[in-house]
Amino acid sequence: MFLLIISMPSSAEQDIETSLGKMEGHTTYTIQFIQNGDSGKSELAFNIDTLIDVVEYTNNNPNRYYSYSLEVKSNHFFENSGLLIDRDWENGREIIYSETETDLELLNLDLRFKSKSLGDNYDIKIITGYEWQDYNFVGYGTEQIDYRQSPPETISFRDNINTITYEVNYNIPYLGITMGNQADVKRSYNLVLGYSPSVSVRDEDTHILRNKVSKTKTTGSAYFVEGKAKYKVRNSSYFNIEAEYLKIETSGTQTQYGYNEAGQPVKVSGISAEIKSTQAVITAGYNRKF
Repeated sequence: MFLLIISMPSSAEQDIETSLGKMEGHTTYTIQFIQNGDSGKSELAFNIDTLIDVVEYTNNNPNRYYSYSLEVKSNHFFENSGLLIDRDWENGREIIYSETETDLELLNLDLRFKSKSLGDNYDIKIITGYEWQDYNFVGYGTEQIDYRQSPPETISFRDNINTITYEVNYNIPYLGITMGNQADVKRSYNLVLGYSPSVSVRDEDTHILRNKVSKTKTTGSAYFVEGKAKYKVRNSSYFNIEAEYLKIETSGTQTQYGYNEAGQPVKVSGISAEIKSTQAVITAGYNRKF
């Protein structure tokens, strides 16, 4: 658990929460193709393993039939992430395996609207929102095993050589329901269940050493679960802890841009592609109201 102690101005209608936490998971894309009678498959799994900072603004006017919030997640102070695992298959046989160290810059924006409570003894609300996620990876220090050689050949690149860059954007409009006890008690709990039937994803993968760029467009769905607890220390201050889990599955096509042996530009379109992601987050903070 990671804790940030900070005081922010707040009122009955507006609130700003700040916290620190940890995000783990992956964003993975897979392509498959058939060329000259041979089948091929490539999978790149970018692991997400980073500390994050979170700021959430909430506007809750009791005279209005809805409230809204804007949450910002970033890792501007903690850019190291996990490994990129890159694997290639040819006719069902694995031919390439590589591991690459990565740095990650992430920015997630979540704009959410909540209805007034639909219950008397419990706080039950309908929610709708839109989340935009951007993950930007830079890979270096690659170690690759080529199984086409006998014995398998290992190739290593120094840590100061960038071998790949990868940026992926997730666009997630969603609907959901939130359930909990009344927020004005000493201990409050909240559970959120959400679903998106219309996720769209765009990515760009640049293999620097091969001078090749791949761009993918996919669509699909996502679901998420969130749990949040607050504990009032006094009327003007409270601890909060929150856990989230998000799963995304999409499919579409990829276009590759490169050069042939003669140095002429080559474009290959319509490659079958999937982009998937799972993200688990836990954050905690201490906030004061004035």
